[in-house]
Amino acid sequence: MQGAPPPAPPPGAKPLDPGPPGACPWTFDWFQPPGGGRLRYGHVKASNPRGTLVLFMGRCEYLKKYDEMACEWRDRGFQVFALEWRGQGLSDRPLENQHKCHVDDYAVHGLDLSAWLEAVVRPREVGPCVIYAHSMGGLIALRYLANQPERFAAAVLSAPMVGMNTDPWPLPVAMALGRLACALGYGGAYAFGQGDYHASVDAVFEGNLITADPARFQRIHDGYRINPRLMVGGVTFGWLAASFRALAELLRPETLRRIATPVLLLIPGEDKLVPPAALARFAQSLPTCVVKEYPRGRHDLLSEQDEIRRSVWKDIDIFINQTL
Repeated sequence: MQGAPPPAPPPGAKPLDPGPPGACPWTFDWFQPPGGGRLRYGHVKASNPRGTLVLFMGRCEYLKKYDEMACEWRDRGFQVFALEWRGQGLSDRPLENQHKCHVDDYAVHGLDLSAWLEAVVRPREVGPCVIYAHSMGGLIALRYLANQPERFAAAVLSAPMVGMNTDPWPLPVAMALGRLACALGYGGAYAFGQGDYHASVDAVFEGNLITADPARFQRIHDGYRINPRLMVGGVTFGWLAASFRALAELLRPETLRRIATPVLLLIPGEDKLVPPAALARFAQSLPTCVVKEYPRGRHDLLSEQDEIRRSVWKDIDIFINQTL
């Protein structure tokens, strides 16, 4: 069952979720992809832009989570575009339970992305076009680059989902469970140990896997508190099975050889979601890849403490300036 879409903003409406004074000035709009439904996207303008940055968000994320980072790209001379994937943010969600993170096949994300890039981004591109992708967004970005290697001038990938920590289940068991559940008609059910978003559990800073910075961690969950429609809970068996299939397709040698875009791969040393060892192995498969590691970084490096973020931005600046 298709989840009810959010109401369309009236003509001339102010941007949704404008945030506090000084927040990054996203302009929000809606896109209707050929596959149906409605997706929300955002645009941040830059004065005399030198280039265009396309942001590929991770699982559960939404536009205003990236206020700070979008401002930093803007201040470096890049206009910013970002699409909230189908199933998160204020984009349409595929299941009646809006908390469930679900997709039947990553081809859906690829079709949405390709249509949006051509209809919305390409007509407004200025200068070279660059990707910044995080986690699940990195997997989507890499699949796109394998098919369109000349589309982007460079890609910065932060902990792209080229591997998955499936604890307490061994990876082969987790893969088998996902396939079996889908075959039995339970693809839309929560995977074992997953459930709806609850702030009393999910918004607790202690022991979180995302960042060691309490203020930036709280900012993520403040967005859910301000607008509960942004909440996303755990993953379904269908999401797991689709993710494993997408990974298997990406990691084929013939697929990897097609990725010719220069890549900066950012590896958090304390990542408990995407194993650093998997990221390091993946880097060896790419023909044009620069690797930077941050031993104390957790999963989301640009939500980390200032000291780590300064190192990350220094490496991004060097890579972008040398590549472009």
